[in-house]
Amino acid sequence: MFATTAKDYGFATLVGEETGGLATHFGDVYTFHLPHTRLRIGVSHKYFLRPSGGDDGRGCLPDVEVRTTPEDRALGRDPVLERTLALIRRALRLDPAAVLRGGVPEGTRPGR
Repeated sequence: MFATTAKDYGFATLVGEETGGLATHFGDVYTFHLPHTRLRIGVSHKYFLRPSGGDDGRGCLPDVEVRTTPEDRALGRDPVLERTLALIRRALRLDPAAVLRGGVPEGTRPGR
């Protein structure tokens, strides 16, 4: 939910891969046992709708897609962190004052 909210309100640039959970989903499951069979049942009683209102049946998609391979893991590399740091360095070169104010320099936010 955090990644979806950050993306929909535009206060973050998401880097990495699609989130594992759905951006819009049912949740808060109420569980109970059926009286005769004692089977345990779960019924969702909330529907979490992403702020944009959209539901494409997928997780939250990143603004900058970066895949981590098994080889990366084996070698101790973190390509998502490396790309994130490169984006921050680029933004700092273009307009350090905007970054320090919490903004993003014009033209440096991918996908917007």
